[in-house]
Amino acid sequence: MGDCFSDVGCRKRGWPACGYKWLVLAPVGLLWLVWLCVGIAMLQRQGGLTKLFPFDPKRIHDPLAQGVAVALSQRRSDSDKRPRLLRYLKVCAMLAEWPSFTCTPLLVAIKATNETNNLAHMLSMLTTTSEAINVLLAAFCGICILLLRQCATKNEALLMRFAYPVTFDVLYIPFVATFLRLASCPDGYDHIVLPGTSSCECVDRFGIYGVCGLVGFLLLYGSALHYKTHIEPLATTMDFRFQTSFQVIMVMARTHNPVVSMLVNAIDLARVTGAAIGITICLGLCASFLLVYTYQTQPCIGSGRVPNNIRAVSFSSSIYTSLCVLVLVSTSGGMQLLYYALTPLPVVWVLAWTLNDRRARAFNIPNLSILELLEHPSSQAHVVGAIAAFHVDVTKVNVREFASIYRRLEALAKATKRDPLGRIYAIRTLWFCHVENYRFSDVVIGERDAAAILPENWWRKDQANPERTLIARKSQFLSEHRINLCAVDDSLQVLAIDVRRGSKRMPVRLSVSSKGQSFMMALPLGDGSSGHIVRGTQPYHVIRVQDKHWISKTERPDEAADALEGLYQRSLEVLAQARAMEHHVAMYEAAQFLLQWYKSQYLQLNKTVYVEILTTLCATHDPKLVMDVTHSLHGACTEGVVPTDLWLRHASYLNFFMHALGHPSRSTVFKCAEVLSMVLEAVLGNAGGDVNLYLLLQPASMAKLSQAFWSWHNAYEISDMLERIYLLLQDLEERQKHRKQSTNVRKEASDLNAPWLSKLRHSVVHMLVPSVRQSFGSRMAGTLSFAKLPSLSNHVQIGPSPATSIADRSESHVGSPADDRFTTNPDAPLRRSFSSTPTNTHAQPVRGYSARGPRRASQLQSIPTSIVSGREPRESGTGEHMRIPEPAPSEPPVEIAPLVNRRKQRRDRSSLVPQDVATEIDRRRTLRKEVDGLVRQAYMVHHSASPRRSFVAAPLDKNAPRRGHRNSELVNVTASLVSLYKTADQCAMEDFIANALEPHLRSFFEDQIKPCLTTVAQASAPSSSRRASWLFAS
Repeated sequence: MGDCFSDVGCRKRGWPACGYKWLVLAPVGLLWLVWLCVGIAMLQRQGGLTKLFPFDPKRIHDPLAQGVAVALSQRRSDSDKRPRLLRYLKVCAMLAEWPSFTCTPLLVAIKATNETNNLAHMLSMLTTTSEAINVLLAAFCGICILLLRQCATKNEALLMRFAYPVTFDVLYIPFVATFLRLASCPDGYDHIVLPGTSSCECVDRFGIYGVCGLVGFLLLYGSALHYKTHIEPLATTMDFRFQTSFQVIMVMARTHNPVVSMLVNAIDLARVTGAAIGITICLGLCASFLLVYTYQTQPCIGSGRVPNNIRAVSFSSSIYTSLCVLVLVSTSGGMQLLYYALTPLPVVWVLAWTLNDRRARAFNIPNLSILELLEHPSSQAHVVGAIAAFHVDVTKVNVREFASIYRRLEALAKATKRDPLGRIYAIRTLWFCHVENYRFSDVVIGERDAAAILPENWWRKDQANPERTLIARKSQFLSEHRINLCAVDDSLQVLAIDVRRGSKRMPVRLSVSSKGQSFMMALPLGDGSSGHIVRGTQPYHVIRVQDKHWISKTERPDEAADALEGLYQRSLEVLAQARAMEHHVAMYEAAQFLLQWYKSQYLQLNKTVYVEILTTLCATHDPKLVMDVTHSLHGACTEGVVPTDLWLRHASYLNFFMHALGHPSRSTVFKCAEVLSMVLEAVLGNAGGDVNLYLLLQPASMAKLSQAFWSWHNAYEISDMLERIYLLLQDLEERQKHRKQSTNVRKEASDLNAPWLSKLRHSVVHMLVPSVRQSFGSRMAGTLSFAKLPSLSNHVQIGPSPATSIADRSESHVGSPADDRFTTNPDAPLRRSFSSTPTNTHAQPVRGYSARGPRRASQLQSIPTSIVSGREPRESGTGEHMRIPEPAPSEPPVEIAPLVNRRKQRRDRSSLVPQDVATEIDRRRTLRKEVDGLVRQAYMVHHSASPRRSFVAAPLDKNAPRRGHRNSELVNVTASLVSLYKTADQCAMEDFIANALEPHLRSFFEDQIKPCLTTVAQASAPSSSRRASWLFAS
């Protein structure tokens, strides 16, 4: 039988002779399956495989994440030297990866060349101790972690600084290699011997080893993945950290090398050369991907120049070794040639370090304290230092650095040429330095004009929106899960801390009034009621606001008020600077800070600043915040808190607000569209005024409007509002074209008469006496510009302009002869389809539309009122209302029509309403109007024919008596209605009937017409050409 069982000498190489050849590869395959499935499952939990590898370094090296990393790494120490033990442990763990990545391809070469003398030596590089020692050490580390986690609040420092890094970083590769050896029992190792001199090489004992090894591998591998994704990102003891998804990949890569070594040991690569080539290629591809990703993104955040360089060297070494082994295996060379090929390996290491170091320096944050970062000459260091100063727990900062940190933050806040993100974080930190003493001041911060002040607490949450609870709030920053960013409200609690008491600080609670304007506190160090706070000789002390410690300056209330007023002005500067630079993160931070300040009732805003803040927040990616902002602005506009002309004076506010058109919430999009409609109606009510539509609505905003128009075609209220917006834009655009064309006609006509008038003046002046010539010449020069206007009447006939705007006319009157005065194309679809839900024969005025049109203007030719139709103007329109007289005999004829045609082509190209949008609006509104008319007709015929009888879905009976003309008309009308309803796609027809029809018509449709739709859908299969009247009762 062979040496397979414990009663005789056991050797694994004898398993095939005992019929257990499958047992050699089965454990390795199971380990590969576990490695792959557990790793992919963890990657999927991090956001899906498609979002794991962002190759944009700006997305990874977020200054906020870097600042948080620096802030969390601060540790209070009486020494000026920072503790670096944990950093050294992490670096040592990465250095341990270096030989693992380098030697794994060499194992393939050694096994493929069948040189067993070097095999044991190379494998020993992965585990320097025996299996028994590694198992005992791994069990000891696991027990320590379990015991420390039982009281995590007291032992968190030990866990984060020692237990976790040692187990899952420094000793991870030896531990995982040991459990893999237990689970697969590779040949050539000294294995643990059980009592009775039996080891895992005995088939009857292999089950014990395999189960222990597999369980240990699962626990260690899964725990390492959990630590890298959920525990290490929250660590407060590291000055650098890797991207979370990259950490998962690295755990898989560190586990992959020992698993490959077990596979290489289980396969006879000397006979199966193809397997050796395939394994080597896979190793090279994996290392190449990791090297490219590391070089492109530099995934170590914070002070990560050295860690990124170490990883680049490890991957480069693995790639070079894999290439050498691939050439060796392909050519069947000897190990001597491989040793010569590996000689330049140190050069590869130096070259990889040098090249990667150049790129790593661009993203590296110096390993300095917060004060040293603020004093660093680099602008990037200033931003990270300001963010770190905001997030740091100041109880971990040396008290001697408080004054210096305050001065550096104040200088950064005043520097107008600095990065706006660093400035706003400096301002936010300084706000907490002064807010404690400002509470005793009566000075108002912000707007002092009573007429311009915004009402208090004008902030509305869109609680009635059912989609608000379904949209998960997308956190933009890592710190938002840990630190409440200066949110000051009625539940504020402040704890003053005496820093002179060392580590045992006794907090004193400060109660807050409901208005947040006055605090009552009892402090042993001073009397707060008098407004004079005494802190001994300490210029700075520590306060606590909502579980966060801050530096507070000891000062008088009036000084604190002056400081906060300056911070408010600088905040507005930063907001304007961020908007001009389109720095979205700084825009969000500045606007959010001002909004929170306003909600704390420490700040009074005027309406202009309020709209600027909220519209800026609309450009963020926080869906819940955008919903509340849009709801608040909609309420402010509809209730008259914010005047409509404010949007016209600040066009950028409107363009920022139109970002809400891309929100997934139906209610939010409708409210944004309604506010936009109100603004355009205000422009139309002022007859266009001096508003330039091309400056009021930028191309990016028009693209958002078009996207919303095509996306919300199934929501009638949104679709109808967006259609009205396009109609208003078309009307306003044509009014401006009328005004511009009239101005151009006057200018061209005056240019035609200028030479003739100049000659006339010259001859008359020379005929006069010299004494009168000068006086008359000056008079003629003064009247030259006035003489241009009557000269226009010699060339152009002045025609009347329309008396009302296009949007004021009803659909029922568009086709009348009276409308020919306004357009040369009476079939223009936008004009014909403005009213989509007529309920009577009278015109329904649109809310906010002006009843008066533009003033009389000079017209060279009739102006086309539709930008949709491509037909040529009808000759009757021009001949009936306009007359272009013959030019004067003394001058050659002026060809003005080609000029006007060229200008018309340019206007069509720059039109605000695209051709496809205009055609779609005409189609939607025409179909809705026809459905509305057919429903009314069916309702009238049904009630006049048989009020008690339903015609829906009755069985066909050819012998039944027919009810005559009225029933036939009812069947035809209903059939037409059903056919039209089924073919009206993307018209929000169902929503239109549910919301726009009158209640009795809606009930009639639901009871009589809608059942026919289901019947038609079921009966459409037998014969599509059969008449639909068989659906209805006779």
